[in-house]
Amino acid sequence: MVAQRSNIEAVAREICARLYARHWPPGAELDVDIDRHWHIVAALVEAGLMDETGTDLVPFDLDRQMMAILEWHARHPDHVVPPMLLRRSRD
Repeated sequence: MVAQRSNIEAVAREICARLYARHWPPGAELDVDIDRHWHIVAALVEAGLMDETGTDLVPFDLDRQMMAILEWHARHPDHVVPPMLLRRSRD
């Protein structure tokens, strides 16, 4: 992992972990998902669309969320999203 961008990365990763832990068991796959998605949470928090507990502050608006993510990436052009892992069926 690259050095954290500020406190927002740690906060966003913690929010992701809490939100994802409600639905998926802990483990390597969950860690990979957090690595892939923390920047989205960071963008939403910085844009004032989500608070630091992971609660949405405004009604869902895809355009606003996408704009927040695009603006975040414009401010952090060096951020690279890790590749997605293919999951095996648990059958």
